[in-house]
Amino acid sequence: MDPRSSDPRLSLPLARLGGRMTVILWVLGLSLLLTACFGDDPPPELPFLQVEEDVQVEMFGVEYIFSDSARLVARLTAGRVAEKKPGGGAEPFHDLSGGVKIELYDGYGRTNGVITSDSAKFYEVKREAILFSHVSLLNQKKERLETDSLTWSQQKDSIFTKSPVHITTAAQEIFARKGMEAKADFSAYNLYGTSGAVEIDEP
Repeated sequence: MDPRSSDPRLSLPLARLGGRMTVILWVLGLSLLLTACFGDDPPPELPFLQVEEDVQVEMFGVEYIFSDSARLVARLTAGRVAEKKPGGGAEPFHDLSGGVKIELYDGYGRTNGVITSDSAKFYEVKREAILFSHVSLLNQKKERLETDSLTWSQQKDSIFTKSPVHITTAAQEIFARKGMEAKADFSAYNLYGTSGAVEIDEP
């Protein structure tokens, strides 16, 4: 399915089926060859052929479009995407790397916030991305948030983290040791474990 759709999915069942069919045909061909070579005699034991359950579909230069009632809400881009389905009942996710960027839009289609990071995990069912490493958010008022990890929820229109955050505004710097939660565009927020604010002198 085209990752540009409003329901961003990267499932490629044909590609996955093609990989499994190749394995099946290879095993079938090998069995016929052994039957022809050994006749009624039992063929030698072969090592067990294991098919990976953690199937991955890898894509590059991927873009996700998020909308609500035909209105553009956000655009997510990543340099590389690998679809992962871990075992044990764990929720499938898209592993994003090579630079991740989320552009947030207001009701008029204008950009009101940009989040960037080195990598992320995107869970398509709950429309949630967990961003890692050099996470930065810049809102429309030029306020900047920096942290090591940040969760963005498209459904809740929110961001939150338990990691320490550093916020820079036009007038001050704020440090919160125990994280924060805020609206996705960072227009309103709650800080936890605030260690104080440092006033910034006007130029």
